[in-house]
Amino acid sequence: MKIIVVGGTGTIGTAVADVLAAGHEVIRVGNRSGDFTVDFSDKRSIEDLFKQIPSFHALVSAAGKAKFAKLGDLSDEDFLFSLNHKLMGQVNLVRIGHHYI
Repeated sequence: MKIIVVGGTGTIGTAVADVLAAGHEVIRVGNRSGDFTVDFSDKRSIEDLFKQIPSFHALVSAAGKAKFAKLGDLSDEDFLFSLNHKLMGQVNLVRIGHHYI
């Protein structure tokens, strides 16, 4: 199978991609490096990614930026940043990617 691993250049994503690569064709996608790059928080960037890889069998996400601090120290902007990157990034991968899988 051809498997796209978004976040495949990060700590967890590298481990996941390495295991999958033992039996599958793995495409590693990162924010700044990898076989392809994507801005996980930008729908247009996600669309461009799938246009470059028009056919695949599975999609794994191990990506997303988040702000970390004590709960009382996080602002509304910090929460929005994390939601846009962690949650909406993954939601948009599926919303856009299902047209290409």
